[in-house]
Amino acid sequence: MKPYSDSNTYEYDSANYEEFMLNRENEIKFDMYQQERIGRYPHGFRHFENFANYSQVKKDATIQEYMETMNRPCEFSEYLAIIRQHLIEESEEPLNKFETKRKILRYLEDNDVTAAELDMYQGKSLEELLVEFPGVAGNDMVEYVKSEEFVDECRKRFSQRV
Repeated sequence: MKPYSDSNTYEYDSANYEEFMLNRENEIKFDMYQQERIGRYPHGFRHFENFANYSQVKKDATIQEYMETMNRPCEFSEYLAIIRQHLIEESEEPLNKFETKRKILRYLEDNDVTAAELDMYQGKSLEELLVEFPGVAGNDMVEYVKSEEFVDECRKRFSQRV
């Protein structure tokens, strides 16, 4: 997974996708999960989606206030917070976790780990592998979105759009 992408969609390598999907039921659940997220704000920002959600957060809000909020220019701090939350949520998706674990296991295979050791590592959780092999699968997304590098990249993209 790239740390930042212009697209909210991914091209799945068909071999990896089929390996991830153990059966048709899992594939349907995953597709439903993906479709439910299309066009949605990340958690914590869903009150911007419609007036019904907005009025749940701002109890005395009027439709006019909501329209003014939605039509005002986005501030950089809001943009940064939304992008941060989106990337964190995306990194927690099952397919992304699966791909991250595959990267670590592939790294181990390429570094002459015995079959017995590889079996042991395959039984470990992704979290355990990330602690044992930091940096092998790329940046930890939570740490990355806190970095100055990420803020600078967002500032550049924000200034291009505003």
